[in-house]
Amino acid sequence: MSTGINIKSASYGVGSNNVDVTSELTSKILDGALNLPVTPSALGVDDPAPGQLKTLTIQYSVNGGNINSIVEKDGGTIVISAPSERVASGLQITKAEYGYPGNYQDVTDAVQNYLKSDGSINLKVGFKEVGLPDPNPAKQKQLNVEYTLNGSKNTKILKDGESWKFSAPHNVTNKKTKATDFVTSVIGSLISGVFRFVGLYIFFLSMYTVVEYGVSFNSRFGKNISEILWYAIGLIPFSSLWLIPTINFFLILFYGGSIYASG
Repeated sequence: MSTGINIKSASYGVGSNNVDVTSELTSKILDGALNLPVTPSALGVDDPAPGQLKTLTIQYSVNGGNINSIVEKDGGTIVISAPSERVASGLQITKAEYGYPGNYQDVTDAVQNYLKSDGSINLKVGFKEVGLPDPNPAKQKQLNVEYTLNGSKNTKILKDGESWKFSAPHNVTNKKTKATDFVTSVIGSLISGVFRFVGLYIFFLSMYTVVEYGVSFNSRFGKNISEILWYAIGLIPFSSLWLIPTINFFLILFYGGSIYASG
Protein backbone atom coordinates (compact mmCIF):
# COMPACT_ATOMS: atom_id res chain seq x y z
CA MET A 1 0.00 0.00 0.00
CA SER A 2 1.35 3.44 -0.94
CA THR A 3 1.95 5.84 1.92
CA GLY A 4 1.65 9.59 2.21
CA ILE A 5 -0.27 11.90 -0.13
CA ASN A 6 -1.43 10.83 -3.58
CA ILE A 7 -3.05 13.57 -5.67
CA LYS A 8 -5.82 11.97 -7.73
CA SER A 9 -7.00 15.13 -9.47
CA ALA A 10 -6.74 18.90 -9.07
CA SER A 11 -8.38 21.71 -11.00
CA TYR A 12 -8.14 25.47 -10.70
CA GLY A 13 -10.50 28.08 -12.09
CA VAL A 14 -14.13 29.18 -12.11
CA GLY A 15 -17.14 27.81 -13.97
CA SER A 16 -16.09 26.29 -17.26
CA ASN A 17 -12.71 28.03 -17.19
CA ASN A 18 -10.67 25.43 -15.33
CA VAL A 19 -7.19 24.07 -15.81
CA ASP A 20 -5.84 20.76 -14.65
CA VAL A 21 -3.06 21.24 -12.08
CA THR A 22 -2.69 17.65 -10.89
CA SER A 23 0.90 17.24 -12.01
CA GLU A 24 1.84 20.71 -10.72
CA LEU A 25 0.52 19.93 -7.24
CA THR A 26 2.09 16.49 -7.19
CA SER A 27 5.47 18.03 -7.98
CA LYS A 28 5.10 20.43 -5.04
CA ILE A 29 4.67 17.71 -2.39
CA LEU A 30 7.81 17.96 -0.28
CA ASP A 31 8.62 15.48 2.49
CA GLY A 32 5.04 14.30 2.49
CA ALA A 33 3.55 17.77 2.89
CA LEU A 34 1.75 20.16 0.57
CA ASN A 35 1.73 23.78 1.72
CA LEU A 36 0.79 26.11 -1.11
CA PRO A 37 -0.92 29.49 -1.53
CA VAL A 38 -3.75 29.46 -4.06
CA THR A 39 -2.54 31.77 -6.82
CA PRO A 40 -1.81 31.19 -10.52
CA SER A 41 1.89 31.85 -10.02
CA ALA A 42 2.17 29.44 -7.08
CA LEU A 43 0.37 26.79 -9.11
CA GLY A 44 2.60 27.45 -12.10
CA VAL A 45 -0.23 28.15 -14.58
CA ASP A 46 -1.62 31.10 -16.50
CA ASP A 47 -4.66 32.76 -14.94
CA PRO A 48 -7.63 30.90 -16.48
CA ALA A 49 -10.11 33.67 -15.62
CA PRO A 50 -8.47 37.08 -14.99
CA GLY A 51 -10.39 39.33 -12.62
CA GLN A 52 -12.60 36.52 -11.29
CA LEU A 53 -12.46 34.69 -7.97
CA LYS A 54 -11.21 31.19 -8.63
CA THR A 55 -11.07 28.01 -6.55
CA LEU A 56 -8.68 25.12 -6.32
CA THR A 57 -10.34 21.71 -5.92
CA ILE A 58 -8.23 18.72 -4.97
CA GLN A 59 -9.13 15.04 -4.78
CA TYR A 60 -6.47 13.04 -2.94
CA SER A 61 -5.87 9.96 -0.84
CA VAL A 62 -3.62 9.22 2.11
CA ASN A 63 -1.96 5.80 2.54
CA GLY A 64 -4.04 4.44 -0.33
CA GLY A 65 -7.31 5.12 1.50
CA ASN A 66 -10.58 6.54 0.22
CA ILE A 67 -10.71 9.80 -1.72
CA ASN A 68 -10.60 13.01 0.33
CA SER A 69 -11.57 16.44 -1.00
CA ILE A 70 -10.36 19.93 -0.25
CA VAL A 71 -11.49 23.24 -1.80
CA GLU A 72 -9.75 26.57 -1.33
CA LYS A 73 -10.37 29.98 -2.90
CA ASP A 74 -7.88 32.46 -4.29
CA GLY A 75 -5.70 33.93 -1.57
CA GLY A 76 -6.11 30.95 0.71
CA THR A 77 -3.53 28.28 1.48
CA ILE A 78 -3.71 24.56 0.88
CA VAL A 79 -2.14 22.59 3.74
CA ILE A 80 -1.96 18.80 3.67
CA SER A 81 0.62 17.00 5.77
CA ALA A 82 0.90 13.22 5.57
CA PRO A 83 4.55 12.23 5.09
CA SER A 84 5.39 8.81 3.72
CA GLU A 85 6.90 6.55 6.34
CA ARG A 86 8.18 3.01 6.35
CA VAL A 87 5.12 2.47 8.54
CA ALA A 88 2.08 4.60 7.73
CA SER A 89 0.40 5.15 11.09
CA GLY A 90 -2.66 6.69 9.48
CA LEU A 91 -5.00 9.11 11.24
CA GLN A 92 -4.59 9.43 15.00
CA ILE A 93 -6.74 11.80 17.09
CA THR A 94 -4.55 13.21 19.86
CA LYS A 95 -6.77 15.98 21.27
CA ALA A 96 -10.18 17.53 20.63
CA GLU A 97 -11.93 20.48 22.28
CA TYR A 98 -15.42 21.83 21.69
CA GLY A 99 -16.86 25.21 22.61
CA TYR A 100 -15.91 28.83 22.10
CA PRO A 101 -13.03 31.06 23.28
CA GLY A 102 -12.93 31.04 27.04
CA ASN A 103 -15.14 27.97 27.30
CA TYR A 104 -13.75 24.80 25.72
CA GLN A 105 -14.35 21.27 26.94
CA ASP A 106 -12.27 18.22 26.19
CA VAL A 107 -14.08 15.83 23.82
CA THR A 108 -11.10 13.73 22.71
CA ASP A 109 -12.70 10.41 23.62
CA ALA A 110 -15.94 11.29 21.83
CA VAL A 111 -14.13 12.25 18.60
CA GLN A 112 -11.89 9.18 18.78
CA ASN A 113 -15.04 7.05 18.83
CA TYR A 114 -15.86 8.33 15.34
CA LEU A 115 -12.54 7.03 14.01
CA LYS A 116 -13.21 3.71 12.27
CA SER A 117 -10.92 0.72 12.08
CA ASP A 118 -10.24 1.40 8.39
CA GLY A 119 -8.66 4.76 9.26
CA SER A 120 -11.61 6.92 8.17
CA ILE A 121 -13.70 9.45 10.04
CA ASN A 122 -17.06 10.99 9.22
CA LEU A 123 -18.16 13.55 11.79
CA LYS A 124 -20.66 16.39 11.63
CA VAL A 125 -19.84 18.98 14.27
CA GLY A 126 -22.43 19.74 16.92
CA PHE A 127 -22.84 19.56 20.68
CA LYS A 128 -24.96 16.41 20.46
CA GLU A 129 -22.40 14.66 18.26
CA VAL A 130 -19.63 15.25 20.82
CA GLY A 131 -21.88 14.21 23.71
CA LEU A 132 -22.29 17.58 25.42
CA PRO A 133 -25.17 19.87 26.35
CA ASP A 134 -25.08 23.12 24.40
CA PRO A 135 -22.67 25.29 26.44
CA ASN A 136 -24.22 28.51 25.12
CA PRO A 137 -26.95 28.55 22.43
CA ALA A 138 -26.20 32.19 21.62
CA LYS A 139 -22.53 31.52 20.78
CA GLN A 140 -20.99 30.16 17.61
CA LYS A 141 -19.10 27.07 18.68
CA GLN A 142 -16.35 25.09 17.03
CA LEU A 143 -14.39 21.87 17.29
CA ASN A 144 -10.62 22.14 17.52
CA VAL A 145 -8.89 18.88 16.67
CA GLU A 146 -5.23 18.01 17.00
CA TYR A 147 -4.25 14.88 15.09
CA THR A 148 -1.33 13.14 13.44
CA LEU A 149 -0.95 11.68 9.95
CA ASN A 150 1.87 9.17 9.74
CA GLY A 151 3.36 10.83 12.80
CA SER A 152 3.09 14.41 11.45
CA LYS A 153 1.14 16.82 13.69
CA ASN A 154 -1.84 18.68 12.23
CA THR A 155 -4.76 20.77 13.44
CA LYS A 156 -8.32 21.11 12.21
CA ILE A 157 -10.92 23.75 13.14
CA LEU A 158 -14.54 22.96 12.33
CA LYS A 159 -17.55 25.13 13.07
CA ASP A 160 -20.97 23.86 14.09
CA GLY A 161 -22.68 22.16 11.17
CA GLU A 162 -19.48 21.47 9.24
CA SER A 163 -18.51 17.90 8.41
CA TRP A 164 -15.13 16.25 8.60
CA LYS A 165 -14.77 13.35 6.20
CA PHE A 166 -11.31 11.91 5.94
CA SER A 167 -9.59 8.61 5.17
CA ALA A 168 -6.03 7.63 6.03
CA PRO A 169 -5.67 3.93 6.85
CA HIS A 170 -2.76 2.37 8.68
CA ASN A 171 -0.21 0.48 6.66
CA VAL A 172 -0.50 -2.96 8.19
CA THR A 173 1.82 -4.61 5.71
CA ASN A 174 4.98 -2.83 6.80
CA LYS A 175 5.12 -2.93 10.56
CA LYS A 176 8.12 -1.49 12.36
CA THR A 177 10.32 -4.18 13.79
CA LYS A 178 11.51 -3.63 17.33
CA ALA A 179 14.82 -5.01 18.50
CA THR A 180 13.00 -7.45 20.79
CA ASP A 181 10.86 -8.61 17.85
CA PHE A 182 14.00 -9.27 15.82
CA VAL A 183 15.64 -11.28 18.62
CA THR A 184 12.42 -13.24 19.16
CA SER A 185 12.20 -13.94 15.44
CA VAL A 186 15.81 -15.19 15.30
CA ILE A 187 15.37 -17.44 18.34
CA GLY A 188 12.10 -18.76 16.92
CA SER A 189 13.79 -19.54 13.59
CA LEU A 190 16.64 -21.37 15.35
CA ILE A 191 14.27 -23.47 17.45
CA SER A 192 12.13 -24.21 14.40
CA GLY A 193 15.25 -25.24 12.45
CA VAL A 194 16.37 -27.61 15.22
CA PHE A 195 12.95 -29.26 15.36
CA ARG A 196 12.88 -29.68 11.58
CA PHE A 197 16.37 -31.22 11.63
CA VAL A 198 15.47 -33.63 14.44
CA GLY A 199 12.23 -34.54 12.69
CA LEU A 200 14.02 -35.33 9.41
CA TYR A 201 16.73 -37.30 11.26
CA ILE A 202 14.12 -39.46 13.04
CA PHE A 203 12.23 -39.95 9.77
CA PHE A 204 15.25 -41.24 7.84
CA LEU A 205 16.39 -43.32 10.80
CA SER A 206 12.91 -44.83 10.93
CA MET A 207 13.03 -45.68 7.22
CA TYR A 208 16.47 -47.30 7.61
CA THR A 209 15.19 -49.32 10.57
CA VAL A 210 12.19 -50.58 8.59
CA VAL A 211 14.42 -51.75 5.72
CA GLU A 212 16.81 -53.51 8.10
CA TYR A 213 13.84 -55.17 9.77
CA GLY A 214 12.56 -56.29 6.37
CA VAL A 215 15.90 -57.92 5.51
CA SER A 216 15.82 -59.81 8.82
CA PHE A 217 12.19 -60.80 8.24
CA ASN A 218 12.98 -62.23 4.81
CA SER A 219 16.00 -64.11 6.14
CA ARG A 220 14.25 -65.74 9.10
CA PHE A 221 11.04 -66.74 7.37
CA GLY A 222 12.50 -67.50 3.96
CA LYS A 223 10.45 -64.81 2.30
CA ASN A 224 11.42 -62.87 -0.77
CA ILE A 225 9.62 -59.61 -0.11
CA SER A 226 11.21 -56.91 -2.23
CA GLU A 227 13.21 -54.26 -0.43
CA ILE A 228 11.27 -51.73 -2.45
CA LEU A 229 8.18 -52.65 -0.45
CA TRP A 230 10.06 -52.21 2.81
CA TYR A 231 11.31 -48.83 1.59
CA ALA A 232 7.72 -47.90 0.75
CA ILE A 233 6.66 -48.88 4.26
CA GLY A 234 9.60 -46.90 5.61
CA LEU A 235 8.29 -43.80 3.88
CA ILE A 236 5.30 -43.88 6.20
CA PRO A 237 6.26 -41.29 8.85
CA PHE A 238 7.92 -42.95 11.85
CA SER A 239 6.56 -46.38 10.89
CA SER A 240 9.37 -48.09 12.78
CA LEU A 241 7.98 -46.62 16.01
CA TRP A 242 4.53 -48.17 15.68
CA LEU A 243 4.25 -50.52 12.70
CA ILE A 244 7.36 -52.67 13.28
CA PRO A 245 6.62 -53.26 17.01
CA THR A 246 3.09 -54.32 15.99
CA ILE A 247 4.41 -56.83 13.42
CA ASN A 248 6.96 -58.10 15.90
CA PHE A 249 4.25 -58.61 18.53
CA PHE A 250 2.26 -60.89 16.24
CA LEU A 251 5.42 -62.81 15.27
CA ILE A 252 6.07 -63.52 18.94
CA LEU A 253 2.42 -64.42 19.42
CA PHE A 254 2.27 -66.91 16.53
CA TYR A 255 5.87 -68.11 16.19
CA GLY A 256 7.10 -67.70 19.73
CA GLY A 257 10.10 -65.60 18.79
CA SER A 258 11.19 -62.10 17.81
CA ILE A 259 13.28 -61.14 14.85
CA TYR A 260 15.26 -58.88 17.16
CA ALA A 261 16.13 -61.83 19.37
CA SER A 262 17.10 -64.12 16.49
CA GLY A 263 20.50 -62.53 16.01
